[in-house]
Amino acid sequence: MKSNLRKLGILSATALASTMALVACGDDSGSGIFSMDESFEMVLEKAKYSFNKKDSTFKRIEPVCKEGTLGNLVGPDDTDLWDTLAYKVHEHKGVVTVKNGPGDPVEYNVEEGSFPTGFWADPDNDSQKIQGGFRLTKKKMMNRVIRYDGSCFMKDYYSLFRKNLPVLQNMNDKLREFYKSFLPEGAKFDDEQMLLDISALNCEELSLYDALVILKLEEFKESSGKIKVSFDKRTCEIDFHLRYAYEQEDCQAAFDDYKAEKSKEKFDFKNYFFEVTHGGDNDDYCLDHLILELKEAKGIPTKNVKSADFARGVVNLMVGGLK
Repeated sequence: MKSNLRKLGILSATALASTMALVACGDDSGSGIFSMDESFEMVLEKAKYSFNKKDSTFKRIEPVCKEGTLGNLVGPDDTDLWDTLAYKVHEHKGVVTVKNGPGDPVEYNVEEGSFPTGFWADPDNDSQKIQGGFRLTKKKMMNRVIRYDGSCFMKDYYSLFRKNLPVLQNMNDKLREFYKSFLPEGAKFDDEQMLLDISALNCEELSLYDALVILKLEEFKESSGKIKVSFDKRTCEIDFHLRYAYEQEDCQAAFDDYKAEKSKEKFDFKNYFFEVTHGGDNDDYCLDHLILELKEAKGIPTKNVKSADFARGVVNLMVGGLK
């Protein structure tokens, strides 16, 4: 997801990490589980902030998680390397004006709290049920968030696909990426056909390919979750754990995954913002069987689809699209 503050440069290239926490409805430290038929707020990215009321100087202090020049990890523990970006910020009658250099300022409606704390609503989509913005806390945290204000998330989520909203652009991209992986080689991709093939069944489930495959958001906590994938009589589970560039442990885990892949590309945390395990039906190869059965029973061209890539694709579709 993109934000107007990104246009002003408040989010630097090192802050594109897209991990999530699901708050207000449960977290990993308790027994509560995130509900998809209630309103909630998701934290996409964490940073610190400071505000000097005397001169209206606002600073966003962003963590670092990158590969150093010698191939070493530079992470959030290296606090002297965090990015500090300064702005002039003014508030008047619930509207925050952010000024960055000679360009036009950007205004945010502030809800809740006492300035500067509260929710700063992104003006691009502040009238939608799915709304981007920033949550500023009394503990000097400035978290980029997505807030849902509705009663049936998956249906509301899916209903916005056709409206070309900035807040859902990444979701649309992830949907196309996942859908294309099952097309025959050389087949032409068609947006309209894709949307006809995919639908929201209820608040937790999406169906793919005329309801052949069902994806269910089974469980979400603060930084983990479970997605069930069903075809015919087979159901497989995909468990994921989300990572924050703000946390040294998560940064290190992402870097370790990058090293294990032996990629020729430079390390980019946003490509490793979650870890995934999969299985189901007492079978570690559940997804392999499901993919094979799709090909054998329905002729869907899945021979080049690996179970690990399928699992990551599902998480990217259901979760990564919100980043």
